[in-house]
Amino acid sequence: MPEKTHKTLPLSRLINSVKTCVGDKTKYCFIIGAGASVTSGIDSGVTMATKWLNDMKEFDSEFAEKLIAREKIEENDIGRHYPKIYKGRFRARKDEGYIWLQNAMKNASPGLGYYHLANVLADDSDCINFVITTNFDSLTEDAIFPVPHITYTPKIMPPPTTNPRLSASRRASISYNTQASSG
Repeated sequence: MPEKTHKTLPLSRLINSVKTCVGDKTKYCFIIGAGASVTSGIDSGVTMATKWLNDMKEFDSEFAEKLIAREKIEENDIGRHYPKIYKGRFRARKDEGYIWLQNAMKNASPGLGYYHLANVLADDSDCINFVITTNFDSLTEDAIFPVPHITYTPKIMPPPTTNPRLSASRRASISYNTQASSG
């Protein structure tokens, strides 16, 4: 079986490909991550994990040191250990972790990049109708739904969560379908 190769397109060629794909079978998908949320006022996972680890060191240093040793947490690469640190920090009260995250997101609003994304999704719905995000906030949805000329509901794939409170905090109007609402 031949090996698949990937090509890197210059940005100008990608933009032109998206602009000219109307009627074409080519589809594009945006994948966004923490950088989009950081520019909108939400701390990065590294910043959050650092705060949580410092909290544990201050309030339960013995547990923090055991966690660091057991999980082989490298403090110079703390972002990679985000889930383990979160779980350790909020081990006694999971609800406290959910509340902490909700508070971290409550004053955030979509940055300029989110609104550009919303307009691209609205204008190029033939070619781009899917967004995959690693973010647990609803900033993508917050930017998309006020766009007056959007004629369909783009699919937005958030990260899976076992937290019903965070899931409930996402926009209730996200139904993960591409049918326009008949308002």
